[in-house]
Parts: sequence; C-alpha cells; structure tokens
Amino acid sequence: MDAIFIDQCIFLVKYRYSNESFAVHEFAQSINMSHSALYKKIKICTGKSINEFIRTIKISIAAELIMKGDLSLGDIIAEVGIYDMKYFRECFKN
Repeated sequence: MDAIFIDQCIFLVKYRYSNESFAVHEFAQSINMSHSALYKKIKICTGKSINEFIRTIKISIAAELIMKGDLSLGDIIAEVGIYDMKYFRECFKN
C-alpha cells in the first residue's frame, strides 16, 4: 500500500512540477489529505519531509532533462521551478 501511495505522489509531482504555485498545501489538497497527515505518511515512507520529497523529484526531472540535452541548464532549472543556480547545484550534488 505504501508503494502505491508513493507512486501516486511521484506521479502527481511529476505532472505538476512546472507549476510554480505547486507547493505543500496544493500537494496535500491534490492527494486529498491534510498537510499533517501527508507529512507523516511521506516521512514514514521515504524518511523525507514533503518539501524534500518534492525537491528530490524535481531534481530527478532536471537530471532527465540534462541527459536529453535539449535545453540549457538555465532553462532546465527554470522548468523545474528552482531559480537560484547555486541552490540548484547544491541540491543536485546532494
């Protein structure tokens, strides 16, 4: 059940990743859970907070886009909603 839940969460984040307004509150609403319930479930299943979970998925999407080579790095970080190059590098490195 947890794997299905996480797969649904990953799909939702991948579907909405380029939407700048997509954040924890909207994520919780989209998955029909309260913020605290979603936080607990994500934390139990992944060991990450909701923001870390979303950021990890966005970084993996950025990695896929980098591998394709169709966009510049600046375009890619804008596409995934991270606008600070230094912050992106730090997250990508981790």
